[in-house]
Amino acid sequence: MTTAPRTNRKAPMSSERREAMTGYLMVLPTILLIFVVALFPVLRTFWLSTFDLRLNNARLSQTYLSHQLDLEYYADSYFRLGNSLKKLARDENPEIAGEATRLREQVQERHSAFLEAEGLTAAYDTVYEMVLNMEAVTDAELRYHKISGDSYGDIKAFYEETGRSLQALAAGHDSQNAKMAAQIAEDATSSFREPNMVGLGNYAVLLKDARLGSALLNTVLFAVPAVFFELCLGILVALIMNKPFRGRGVLRASVLVPWSIPAAVSALMWRFMYDGQYGIVSGLFTSLGLISDPSVILTTKWGAMFGLVFADVWKTTPFMALTLLSGLQVIDEGLYEASTIDGASKLQQFTRITLPLLKPTILVALLFRTLDTFKVFDLVSVLTNGGPANGTETISVFAYKTMFANMNFGMGSAIAVLLFLLLAVVCMIYIKVLGADLIKVD
Repeated sequence: MTTAPRTNRKAPMSSERREAMTGYLMVLPTILLIFVVALFPVLRTFWLSTFDLRLNNARLSQTYLSHQLDLEYYADSYFRLGNSLKKLARDENPEIAGEATRLREQVQERHSAFLEAEGLTAAYDTVYEMVLNMEAVTDAELRYHKISGDSYGDIKAFYEETGRSLQALAAGHDSQNAKMAAQIAEDATSSFREPNMVGLGNYAVLLKDARLGSALLNTVLFAVPAVFFELCLGILVALIMNKPFRGRGVLRASVLVPWSIPAAVSALMWRFMYDGQYGIVSGLFTSLGLISDPSVILTTKWGAMFGLVFADVWKTTPFMALTLLSGLQVIDEGLYEASTIDGASKLQQFTRITLPLLKPTILVALLFRTLDTFKVFDLVSVLTNGGPANGTETISVFAYKTMFANMNFGMGSAIAVLLFLLLAVVCMIYIKVLGADLIKVD
């Protein structure tokens, strides 16, 4: 009895699935572009935030996933240490000369054994010649080499012990040459780099740092009133510009003047006007009784915060107004005419027609302005630089100071990632509360 051979045939792809696959292939370039332009920098910043990366520290100036040797730094340190020990070996004091001779022989022996064990003899000879000729080692593959953890611990401990011996020699005989040799031996330990990946350690430190909480609070204290007043004034100005009257074009053009001024220039201008000695605005507020002293605005926390909000509202209200004006101009005038016939008041027309139909435009304007105010930097940096006493230091200014003033790029990157997460949460809240109409699923 024979049976027919079985054939494994795949079911033909349905037309719906074929269309779906075609659609995914068509949007794939867009997805890749979004990843490269938007997501890759975020992922790169997160990667840097997992390292203890400090540009003002030779051991932590790069990211290391394993034990590394900076061969250029090591060759230079070894050369200088050898010369110092050779000079000490010729000292008139026999105790100093004898100890220096012993240490010099030990250094040479351990140096040769270390290079041979790690297979770095040829590379070291090349780098050593470049150091002697005062040539910079620009080839990273030639300069940096991975070494084993055991060799790292042994050779580093040896140079540390050599430094302690030279320190004791310097203290016992008051020898400046021995003290200098001890410093060179300590410098040699900086040639050996251990892995500086700390995982989420930077975030753990930040969450315990009161300065981060203060910067977050300052950011909220600036962003909330600034966006609120910009929205209210923007709606008012947009309603005025939407009415037909003579000179409306001139008004629309003049409204753009504050927005067209660069933020840094605007901040510097307001800084002069807030000055306690010759500032126009501070003098005006004092004469009106709004403040007790002209210097209050820039020398107190709440005065400086008010000055930041006031300057930001002045500059960015035109953007809000023009954005909302574009939304007002697409509302059908017939709706207002019909509501007038039905006896609706101006307030009822505003609350029942204007605001609901303007909701998508308001969401877009709020998203843009909230993102800008939460990551504000130039205005704060120029106007107050986060002062007085970090009273107006926002998250962006905190991140900038951490990265470029303290040169702590790992911690600064962690602050930037936290700011990104904060803005993502704010955007989701906006879309959840106001933006359901913008994203509709059929």
